[in-house]
Amino acid sequence: MKTFIGKHLIGAWRLIGCTDQDQHGHPVNFFGTATTGMLIYDDKGNMSVQMMVPDRKLFSSAAIGSWTPEETYEAFHGYNAYYGRYHEETPGEILHVVEGSLFPNFIGIRFVRHAELVDDELTLVTPPLPVREQQVVFRLVWKRL
Repeated sequence: MKTFIGKHLIGAWRLIGCTDQDQHGHPVNFFGTATTGMLIYDDKGNMSVQMMVPDRKLFSSAAIGSWTPEETYEAFHGYNAYYGRYHEETPGEILHVVEGSLFPNFIGIRFVRHAELVDDELTLVTPPLPVREQQVVFRLVWKRL
């Protein structure tokens, strides 16, 4: 029987592995093979996650708001971030309730993450999510900082 993870989630986590598979079991590598990221859970039920493609290109200008449409496109497609509230409704299922996100359509969404915690490694697996023309399952492995 699974037990609640609850308070053991609290802290900061560094992404150490990300494997994405489509509905046929083929790898997708949505953010490439060396995705980097950080996940934070606090003791009051707040959470934040950020993930990105490593080695993203710099904008041609350091002035905020002066980037080109092409630079904006590349930056947006190489980054994912959202924050909100979290709780564990059933053992091993963490619910992220999105309050703010880089992708506006995520706001108000309730994401289920199937969780397994072994020592200082947290694995979160999504249910199939629509990505472009397919369904993708993301398996993210986080190491406690």
